[in-house]
Amino acid sequence: MNKLIFGLLLLVTQGVWAQLDWKDLDEDYKKLYVLAERVSEQTNQVIVGENATSVGIVKGEGVLKIDRVAHKLKTNQKNHFKYYFGSSASDSRLLLDKIATEKVIRKYTDYLSVLKEELNKNRDAKVDKLLNNLFGS
Repeated sequence: MNKLIFGLLLLVTQGVWAQLDWKDLDEDYKKLYVLAERVSEQTNQVIVGENATSVGIVKGEGVLKIDRVAHKLKTNQKNHFKYYFGSSASDSRLLLDKIATEKVIRKYTDYLSVLKEELNKNRDAKVDKLLNNLFGS
């Protein structure tokens, strides 16, 4: 009986921690979206979706984009977000797990921060060249 109770407590606490982690991730995405909005005002190479649904960076012939899609959880009817990463060149997108979502959000935040700094220093900066250097191609 003790093992059963311990097992149930373990499952409940893991579920609570997982939800908290995803909530923190949502806050990181909101910060990324605000940064992307600011940068998109300076260049058309950064695209933001309405209602914080996506952040895209124009790269070559396509757009590399992270999408945030709301889903209702059955248990408490609060919005839960799923994150997708895709390219308009391939017309496909991948569902990201928590670790991959953290990495993509972190990379986008880093890239957009550098781009914003460069654009603030030099309004005539070559955005294509900067993005190619940031994305390593």
